[in-house]
Amino acid sequence: MNNPVAQSPADVYIATTQALRASTESISQFIQEDPENTQRLNELNSQREEAYRNWTNAAYLLKTLPASEMAVALARIERELNI
Repeated sequence: MNNPVAQSPADVYIATTQALRASTESISQFIQEDPENTQRLNELNSQREEAYRNWTNAAYLLKTLPASEMAVALARIERELNI
């Protein structure tokens, strides 16, 4: 049995931030292209809500780190997400 590789809190936060950004972009683009398709818009909104929940969970996970680990994680997040 293969065990999945554990991701660091920074990895999780970066991945969920990227997913949330992509979801937001998808909705913005969809609204410009087909604003009358409410079924698809509802699907995209549901996906964005899930991405947001994952992102908030990842942010909470960062808060549980010891200060020294949090500092390293935040520096990496800032660097990788260009913030």
